[in-house]
Amino acid sequence: MRTSTSIVVGLLILVMLLLITNCAGTIGAFQSTVTITSDRGGNISNYISKYKSWAAANKKIIVNGYCASSCTLFIAIVPPTSVCVTKNAYFGFHGAWDQTFFSGQVEDPAATLVMMSQ
Repeated sequence: MRTSTSIVVGLLILVMLLLITNCAGTIGAFQSTVTITSDRGGNISNYISKYKSWAAANKKIIVNGYCASSCTLFIAIVPPTSVCVTKNAYFGFHGAWDQTFFSGQVEDPAATLVMMSQ
């Protein structure tokens, strides 16, 4: 699992490098703009719904700060032409996990598959 996770993370970093663009000049073509500056992620289903809604509403997404965990799902859901990644953006990728009462966090392979299927 660790090797495949490393490959996926490497591919995601490559995608992010390809998304780094000049943000000026395209904003007017969109209904509205959302700027991500500090997002640690959260519930995967909530992020999938949010990003599908943003894509349907033709929102421009500007990442200008920290975007980690499920925040990064926009890569797979929002069209690349609607995304601007500034030089100030940085990302945190990892497999999904669940919070447990006794042990803190445990890996959740099923939720990771949901993320990867987007």
